[in-house]
Amino acid sequence: MMKSWNIILFFALLFTITSCTTNSPEIVFTDVNVVPMKSEVILPNQTVVIKEGRIAEIGPYATTKISNKALQIDGTGKYLMPGLADMHTHVWSENDLILFLANGVTTIRNMGGAPIHLEFRKKIQKGELLGPDIYTAGPVIDGFPPIWPGSVEVEGPYNARKVITEQKEAGYDFIKIYNNLSKSGFEAIMSIAKEYDIPVAGHVPFNITLQKALESGMACIEHFEGYGIALQADDSPFINNTSFSMTGAWEYLDDEKLTNIVLKTKASGVWNCPTMVVFQKMFINADDVEKMLNKLEMQYVAPVIKNKWRERDYNEDIAAKADQIYKARRKLLRLLHEQNANILSGTDSGNPFTVHGFSMHEELRYFIDAGFLPYEAIKTGTVDAAKFLNATEEFGTVEVGRIANLLLLENNPLDDIANLSKIAGVMIRGKWLSARELRLMLQEIATQYDPGINLYLQ
Repeated sequence: MMKSWNIILFFALLFTITSCTTNSPEIVFTDVNVVPMKSEVILPNQTVVIKEGRIAEIGPYATTKISNKALQIDGTGKYLMPGLADMHTHVWSENDLILFLANGVTTIRNMGGAPIHLEFRKKIQKGELLGPDIYTAGPVIDGFPPIWPGSVEVEGPYNARKVITEQKEAGYDFIKIYNNLSKSGFEAIMSIAKEYDIPVAGHVPFNITLQKALESGMACIEHFEGYGIALQADDSPFINNTSFSMTGAWEYLDDEKLTNIVLKTKASGVWNCPTMVVFQKMFINADDVEKMLNKLEMQYVAPVIKNKWRERDYNEDIAAKADQIYKARRKLLRLLHEQNANILSGTDSGNPFTVHGFSMHEELRYFIDAGFLPYEAIKTGTVDAAKFLNATEEFGTVEVGRIANLLLLENNPLDDIANLSKIAGVMIRGKWLSARELRLMLQEIATQYDPGINLYLQ
């Protein structure tokens, strides 16, 4: 019986993807409340016309003419906003791409690139693969020894130009740097990247001070890397130990240094993508692992990945201090926000228990916890993401001319950030995916990983 159900589900999904990847000549959202994200307003009772994958017209429902040939989507009582952008992800499978769309994430910034990501992007742009718009780094650039397999080693200026040239010519969007990069390697990369007009983002290398990074022209610092070291008090036991830059150093936050560095960050114009959610999920007790693996979204994670997360070493001492570390990081986020410093929302999804798409909603809740209003939190994953990527004419707002990457919600997201999860449908480059179609896609992923799963419980 289960096998029969899976066959039925497969053909239903096949029909769904075939139908949704064929653009209608015109798609119209009728009588919908528009959340344009240009400012904190709602435009009630609007008609939004989509043609050739872009927003062609926005006007009052009562007076805007609709073609008889248009596919109409009833937006009565619903809210139409820009799709979300997860600005720090690690993607390795086509299923990951579906998880993003199912959660309203229509743009991603992939933070550790390989040829597969260029291939994903090519297929998505051609309409051969369903997924969000992808901006991707090249392979991680590190020093010796590199922390991650597959990284490219740069020890100084002698090979920095070759590496950056190769990544630029391959079509990667930016350079990703990592912890063990040497001072000379860092300086060479920053100089050559400026010459090649390709942004540099990533970790603040251990050999570089945060002050140097802020002055260097780095486009974005990930995870607040470098801040823990820079902000710890002079009597911290970790003052000369970079191994604790993401953990112990945060226990010894110096408020005077904090104020100074927040102002310097604001003045530098450097963006920060704090990825609050990934640290909340990594700093756990071993006893909590199975509890995490039993969460509903884990049915969409491959068993081999879940087993790796299960077998990972969990530090009980760090777990005991996780709340203190989180409060210190939250304080930095709050103060940066109060100074209107540049902040992006990203999740580091692909890391333990941080599931693609689902974790974006969690990240934005942490922003609310740090004092953001719903509009301000959503802005970091829409308007601000587009600004960072120099793509404000392409996405991030609901305006005529923008790519039709849109999220239709049952309730107003500016009232409550939780309403971002109440999805009535997603549009990706003018292709409409209803809530039912998204559920079918998710169910297909779940049955791939567990053919005996009870789909009636989803």
